Amino acid sequence: MKEAVNKLKLTSVSALTRLVLTALKNARIQIEAQAMQFSGTQLPPLREESHAIAERFMHNLNGYFDDLISHRVKEQEIDEYGNLSLVDNDYLEAIIAMEGMVNHARNCDIQQYISFTTRLDTVFPNLHIDETNNPLDPEQIGESFSEAIRPLNLKAHYLLTIYREFNKAVFHNLEEVLADANEVMIGMDILPKLDIKAS
Repeated sequence: MKEAVNKLKLTSVSALTRLVLTALKNARIQIEAQAMQFSGTQLPPLREESHAIAERFMHNLNGYFDDLISHRVKEQEIDEYGNLSLVDNDYLEAIIAMEGMVNHARNCDIQQYISFTTRLDTVFPNLHIDETNNPLDPEQIGESFSEAIRPLNLKAHYLLTIYREFNKAVFHNLEEVLADANEVMIGMDILPKLDIKAS
């Protein structure tokens, strides 16, 4: 079980981290282009912080895999939503945008996602794998990224641009990451004949 999870972690987290670096690079290009229209605009330090953000993302996502092995279930974080009245409207837009991206990604990659979840579920006979504890669920991936960029305290409009680029680079390529993860499990003889047709 531990070997299977570690192989999955290594393959998936490195692939997703590379996509996160692409998202950050594209976001930086977008933000710099937008800033050229205004003089004296202070840009977020994406160039300097990209690798630190990627490291935090990797650490956060690894944590979801590690939680499976230790059978810990992370509490749903409600601090973002607990004080919605105190959240700036622009920030609220960014939070809602990420939620929409998560839901869309979950629905787009349904066949690979269901295959991955089904296989992962057989690895943990005493634990039911679903969207709350699946490390490759868009919710966990999105949360790992949101937490990774939180220390930058970015302005809301920058955050929204970064989330959009994250969506394009990461969520739009999630099917490939899930396909690779399924291949890793097939290689370990975990439900190699599984055939799930998306309805």
